Amino acid sequence: MLEIGTLKQEAHESSSSFWAKIQKYEDHLGYTDKQKKTHFISGVRVDIRDEIFRIGQHRPINEILDSLADIELRQGLLGPSPSYHSYTPTPPAISNNAPQQQGISLADIQKTFQDALAQQKTENQALLKKVTELQSQMAQQVQIPAPQTVEPVR
Repeated sequence: MLEIGTLKQEAHESSSSFWAKIQKYEDHLGYTDKQKKTHFISGVRVDIRDEIFRIGQHRPINEILDSLADIELRQGLLGPSPSYHSYTPTPPAISNNAPQQQGISLADIQKTFQDALAQQKTENQALLKKVTELQSQMAQQVQIPAPQTVEPVR
């Protein structure tokens, strides 16, 4: 399960691609730009984080991303072209009826949980039925009369 704040930049992922991933997930959850920037800085690779501190983490995120793209290009690490330039933030989801772009919606998550609960309930009912049957069989075995000894009458 994905937990926000634990997203990490992958080894060959560009900084701009990682920023787009942060934007995608955290816009849906209503995070502020400052929170997104903090999660971005804490989730980038150590070498990129060092560059961010050299560049200045107080600078606007677009300036940081432009500088990182130049560094990655010089080092030959640049992945896809910076997608943050064309990224349009979506408003946070307010209800289940809010339009969703790509990704997982609250309704999808709720349906997944409901399906899992329904399956678990079915499995539990089957196990309960089996336990009841076994208890019944054990009770029948206990009720089998033991052989009795009959003494002759005198």
